[in-house]
Amino acid sequence: AISLGPISGTDQFAVFFGDLLANAYAVNAITGALIWKTRVDDHLAAMITGAPTLYSGALYVPVSSMEEATGTPSTYECCTFRGSVVALDGATGKQIWVYSHTPDPAAKNCCGRLSRGLAILGDTIFLASFDARIIAIDARNGRELWKTEPAGDPKQGYAFTHAPLVVKDKVI
Repeated sequence: AISLGPISGTDQFAVFFGDLLANAYAVNAITGALIWKTRVDDHLAAMITGAPTLYSGALYVPVSSMEEATGTPSTYECCTFRGSVVALDGATGKQIWVYSHTPDPAAKNCCGRLSRGLAILGDTIFLASFDARIIAIDARNGRELWKTEPAGDPKQGYAFTHAPLVVKDKVI
């Protein structure tokens, strides 16, 4: 998934996206030239599966993992990955902050520790987590504002596998 937006302080537009090695990219929307590339997480199984979201000059990147598949050898200590959101400067790719979510260890979901994206309303980022929580994060500093379990008990297999959606002033 990709996002398109202006680069602060310039007259350029960039295409923003991530890859399965947890690298976030900005490329010039007209020429395709690389503007920057930043690795957002050093975990072996980290990857970006949702669209990065550009807002007020910052790029918010949801970080996922398929650690369950990586961790199949008996010598691998699963599961150490924590889902996260990384805020980057949209012009330079430099990290501003990181929010990490420690999932419920008893959560049993179908699809791994994936994040399909974020929603933003004002200065609040909304993350739908793989352990069935909606988490509100302050976009300015990465602090958790609140979280709730609207989908049901993650121990029963409930999970979010999609990005939240903002409609007017409501999060769906």
